[in-house]
Amino acid sequence: MEQPGCDEAQWVLAAKRGSEEGWRHLVAAHEDWLMRLAWRLTGRRGVAEELVQETFVEAVDGIRRLRDNGAFRAWIRTILMRAVQRYWRRKRTKLASLPPDLPDTRPPAHTASLQE
Repeated sequence: MEQPGCDEAQWVLAAKRGSEEGWRHLVAAHEDWLMRLAWRLTGRRGVAEELVQETFVEAVDGIRRLRDNGAFRAWIRTILMRAVQRYWRRKRTKLASLPPDLPDTRPPAHTASLQE
């Protein structure tokens, strides 16, 4: 439903007013590159999909705080980068909380001297 001559700032303004069409346009224009960026930063497609979804949810909640309608791309990228940072922080916290004396679960090595 693209309107001729409608630039991104106008779609942002429409989204701020609650237009579903405005949001559809913004998602269609940005989800692919956001997905590629998130995938590159996490190395996991499923995680990237979740982070992009989280990014758009945050954007919907905060669109009225965006002052410069022409800065949507930079603004949504910032939201994604913060989501990625939270992901890695949670991941690092989970790893740090593992006890240091976990048992060794590797299978025993087979050596010729043990079989003699």
